[in-house]
Amino acid sequence: MCPTPKQTFFAASFPNAILTQVIFFGGHTGMDLIPQGLSQRERNKAEKEYRIVQAARELFVTIGYDKTTMAEVARRAGIGKGTLFLYVRDKRGLLFRVVYEDIDRTMQRAYATVPPVEDVVERIMHVFTQMFDMYEALGPLGRHFVREQFMADEGDAVLQPVRLAFLTNLCRLVENCRAANLMAEDVDSAQAAYNAFALYFGALTLWLGGTSSKLGALASLRSALLHQEHGWRPPAVVAPVGPNSASRRIKK
Repeated sequence: MCPTPKQTFFAASFPNAILTQVIFFGGHTGMDLIPQGLSQRERNKAEKEYRIVQAARELFVTIGYDKTTMAEVARRAGIGKGTLFLYVRDKRGLLFRVVYEDIDRTMQRAYATVPPVEDVVERIMHVFTQMFDMYEALGPLGRHFVREQFMADEGDAVLQPVRLAFLTNLCRLVENCRAANLMAEDVDSAQAAYNAFALYFGALTLWLGGTSSKLGALASLRSALLHQEHGWRPPAVVAPVGPNSASRRIKK
């Protein structure tokens, strides 16, 4: 069974935020996240959160992640530094929040356009290739995002919702493949998704770390998934071709 997001990304990044009311799992980003029916005070607070994220994105892109300070983010957002820390814990949380907007948009587009081919690896590679394209477009910011994941604790409250969203979507893709008889019935969807994610993240870090080219990393990822796919295949059954003929093997 696939995991269910129990915590929105905003809830993790902005623990005191108005936008925690929004489930950040449906492809919505930006000011359209602000719920209707808020009081003026609540709306002002939500708009302030939005300005914080946009200020961080602009600074990360123009002067770089390492050179960006929380004080500069506060100045760009038009708030005091002390106020900023009421909304977000640290710069890493801001980075995860900024990049997650790109991840969310890319995930929604990728999963909505998965080709209906009878090939598990092709379906998964469709998603992973679009994610690689996203990281290429992000440039240095994408590399910082991956680097900071290694620095974060496994139970990091900001990082976990990002991974959970990715794994949940991937798990649903696996379940769709299983429902189409492209995978064995006893395949654990969550474990299969986790295995595929591990292979993807390994290939991604090889590329972003400079060990491999993008095309080389994608080729290695496809090869690894093909080996993994052998264990996912549905078992073959023996069906007779004719009353006096040899049997042949077919898929269920």
